[in-house]
Amino acid sequence: MYAKAVARTLGGGAMLSRTRSVIVAIALAATGGLAAASSAQAITYTFTNVPLTDGGVLNGNFTTNVYGAPATWNLTTSGGSLLPELYANPPNVINAIASPSFDAPTAIDFFSNAEGYFVELHLAFSGNIMNGGVSLLGGSQSFECHGWVCPSNDTRFIGALKGDEVAISATPLPAAWPLFAGGLGLIGLIMRGRKKGTRRVVTC
Repeated sequence: MYAKAVARTLGGGAMLSRTRSVIVAIALAATGGLAAASSAQAITYTFTNVPLTDGGVLNGNFTTNVYGAPATWNLTTSGGSLLPELYANPPNVINAIASPSFDAPTAIDFFSNAEGYFVELHLAFSGNIMNGGVSLLGGSQSFECHGWVCPSNDTRFIGALKGDEVAISATPLPAAWPLFAGGLGLIGLIMRGRKKGTRRVVTC
C-alpha cells in the first residue's frame, strides 16, 4: 500500500509538472503571437522639403522602435531666417523624447546636436505614431524653437502642407516570431513526450 501511495504521488507530481509546462508553453506562444500580430513593427517617417513659416524647410527621417520611442533619426532644418540645425543620433547632449507616453506617443521632441536644450524641434501628429496612418500637424502644433522658453520670438512653425511632404512606411520586426515559434515547438515536444510515456504500476 505504501508503494502504491508513493507511485501515485510521484505520478501526480509528474502530471502536474507536465501541466505547468504546457501552460507555460501556451502562454509563450500566445505572447509571441500577439506581439507579432500587433505592434511588432518599426515605423519610418520621411520628410521632404516640409515648409517652415520663415521660408526654411525640414528634411530627413526618423524611425520608431516597438515601444514608440525614436530609435534612429537624422533631421535637418535649413534656409529661412534662422540658423540651420542638425538633429541626429547619437546626439551630443540628450536623446529625443516621445510624448505624452511611450505607449501612445503623438508628439516627439528632438534637440539640436549643436545647441542641446536651447533648440528644440517639436513634431506633433494626428494620432499614435506607432499605428502609422497619421499626419503631421502644422500651424502652432509643430515648430522649431530657438530659446529656453518655447514658443519664443525665434520660433518657426510647420507651414501649409500639400500632402506629399511626409512619407510613412512600416517594417515588421522579427523579434516576436522566434518567441511564437518557440512556444509552439515546446508544446509539440511536451505532447510527444506524453504519447511516448509509459505508466508504471507498483503493487505489493
